[in-house]
Amino acid sequence: MRKLKERFHRKHGIVSRIFSMVLALAMIVTMVPAIGGATTAYAASPTIRLYLDKPSTWNTPVVNVWAAGATVDNHDAGNAAISQWGDQEKPKLAYEESSGLYYVDVQSSEWTGFQFVDAGSTEKAAPEIKTEGAAIEQIKTFTSDTSIYCLLDDNGKYQWYKDASKNETLIPESVPTECDLTINYKSTLGNDVAAYIYHETNKPAGEWPGKTMTAAEGHEGWYTMHLTLDNSTDYDLILNDDGHGNQLDGVTLSTKGKAEAEYWFDGSLSETKPADWKYVTTIHYLASGMGSTIYNHMWGSRCLCNRSRCWKRMARWTDFRKC
Repeated sequence: MRKLKERFHRKHGIVSRIFSMVLALAMIVTMVPAIGGATTAYAASPTIRLYLDKPSTWNTPVVNVWAAGATVDNHDAGNAAISQWGDQEKPKLAYEESSGLYYVDVQSSEWTGFQFVDAGSTEKAAPEIKTEGAAIEQIKTFTSDTSIYCLLDDNGKYQWYKDASKNETLIPESVPTECDLTINYKSTLGNDVAAYIYHETNKPAGEWPGKTMTAAEGHEGWYTMHLTLDNSTDYDLILNDDGHGNQLDGVTLSTKGKAEAEYWFDGSLSETKPADWKYVTTIHYLASGMGSTIYNHMWGSRCLCNRSRCWKRMARWTDFRKC
């Protein structure tokens, strides 16, 4: 009898252990998706309400959100066709009587940019207010539903604010919104050289052929130009013979988010100064009885000294600083 009990306990003890192991394994297997899900789950994308103080010359403001998967809620305001875009229909902005502003709600997990467009315009190019770059980077930081306001600033330009009273801008003042760009080109196109810079319809150097480049003093065969432009995006550059029929292949200038950028083009584009690039200084001195003025010209800078005062303007700077 005792042997029979031992055999029973031994048999069922093994079964019990096996069952416990199977149960534990099943629990682990069922937990794997949850564990994996925890590492890939994303918080729900917040809804951003975009307010617009409609320009006085606009008729029908609509929104074009670039992210393909974005959800746009204009509160049943309907759509309007943009004739300049081949009659593409875009969501109209709803009107809020209490504030006198137009608005639309956008939810997206991948903000890339958007634009307000006047769908009622008869102009050749539909007027637009485009938002990208630094403003989009700030929108990406929101973790809860938020409202932001596109309003006129004190200079008559549209800017994004975090409140309707314009107490705080969306883009902090410490974040640069412009790039001081310098381009140096060792010409293979002759003495007439121009730089055509563009991004879509934005042409900061003007229409084709662009801005004429000047000979770089002290650097034979090199031409240079300086330009301050909006740094919310990168730009394309086409070097050409000032519109006489010859041009180089286009290249991309990485200016997005930069306060300054300088490029050298000698067969290819580079942000590294050539080894033989030397500074050249020419000094002209006028005796004290004839004005007490010293002109000091350096490639990349200009210095004007008048008695005890001396100011230097570096080509990449936008303000004046003491020497």
